[in-house]
Amino acid sequence: MNIRRAIPGLALSISGSAVWALCMASSAFAELILRRWSNDANLGVIVLVFALGGMLAFVPALTLARILASGGPFSQRFAAAFVALTIATIAATSLVFYLQFRAYYAQWHDDLFS
Repeated sequence: MNIRRAIPGLALSISGSAVWALCMASSAFAELILRRWSNDANLGVIVLVFALGGMLAFVPALTLARILASGGPFSQRFAAAFVALTIATIAATSLVFYLQFRAYYAQWHDDLFS
């Protein structure tokens, strides 16, 4: 499949990213509430990290899923979307967490690569 055809349109990118970010944020929030998270001050930051990870992951995941399962049956497209969303969400959330972690601890360190 052509990569240009695999990239979702603007409307799908915006709405899908918003919905996936909401899903990831609500999932993180529900898990923290069920585990009786005791640090309410950081609850919003953690939920925001997961929301940003979901938002950043949607378009690359959908593009990858379309490339991997173009023209296949529904079950193949569903499996490709599931795997791509899982991997992309973990990667994007890890990246957002790393950037937040680096920004927080940078105040006690010299410049990057110094």
